[in-house]
Amino acid sequence: NAPYGLAVDGTGGTYIADSQNHTIRYLAADGTVSTYAGLAGTPGLVDGTGTSAQFNQPNGIALAPNGTLYVADYGNSCIRAIAQGANVTRLAGQANAHGFADGSALSALFNLPVGITLDAAGVLWITDTHNHAIRRLGADGTVSTPAGSGGNVGNADGTGTAALFRLPCGIVTAPSGNLVVADTGNHLLRTVTPAGVAS
Repeated sequence: NAPYGLAVDGTGGTYIADSQNHTIRYLAADGTVSTYAGLAGTPGLVDGTGTSAQFNQPNGIALAPNGTLYVADYGNSCIRAIAQGANVTRLAGQANAHGFADGSALSALFNLPVGITLDAAGVLWITDTHNHAIRRLGADGTVSTPAGSGGNVGNADGTGTAALFRLPCGIVTAPSGNLVVADTGNHLLRTVTPAGVAS
């Protein structure tokens, strides 16, 4: 029901963010579909294992080499992690709160994030869509905003808060280490460096 994000594993299986079913599904290489995590048809913010966990419109997903899935939990304005064994935890963002704040992961605030990607250093990059910003979740658990001015919308190249976006959605890490961002509201593809230079 309105599937959104995809991530492919080393076996050829595909994880799917089944957004309006509020679940993460798995399409095995043999064509078998199963529910990996989340309670079908029941939105919420509950950590747990498999179908005891709950999401609210999961969107972008990213798969780490160790098998951990990272989920932009759009409706909850949180970032969730799913460890092997389908163990779901809240990685960043406050429960039942939307807003904009940098800082430690669980005190940070997001506003309806859509996209997520993982770079070679293990850093998560998030399109914080309704904050019109590119957020960074470091391996040390700190959330920062390398590009964009939280809540300020526009279309401007530049560094840090001088860069402006309008509803950025998709994001991917290029081989160069730079980020490619679908700046959806501006109908553009943008490049953002890890230092926060947007063009």
